[in-house]
Amino acid sequence: MNRKTLINEYKNTPIVGGVFAIKNRQNNKLFLGSSLNLHGPWNRVKSELTFGCHSNRELQEDWKRYGESEFAFEILETLKPELERPVEKEHGLKALEEKWISFHLSPGHQNYNTNHKIRMA
Repeated sequence: MNRKTLINEYKNTPIVGGVFAIKNRQNNKLFLGSSLNLHGPWNRVKSELTFGCHSNRELQEDWKRYGESEFAFEILETLKPELERPVEKEHGLKALEEKWISFHLSPGHQNYNTNHKIRMA
């Protein structure tokens, strides 16, 4: 594909919000995140980890120790497409965050998150 086609594809890709996880395949630890636009967070987090400037020290150390190939980006759940108004999307994402936080950040689950704030800009 040429550059113009790629740009048009990107522009026509619907914006999807939801909750995602970055999973360490070596130890099954998760880093939970959420965003109203899931297309950006993985690229941003991956860049931060690659350049050694991610704010989560433990995740950064494991990325350096195991390498990029041992991590997977997984979309756990997306917002319903019928949520069109910004306030509906905001409430919907909040509900998804609460659901996944209560499960994955509860005792007994290994994770990188140090608090319950998982929203990424």
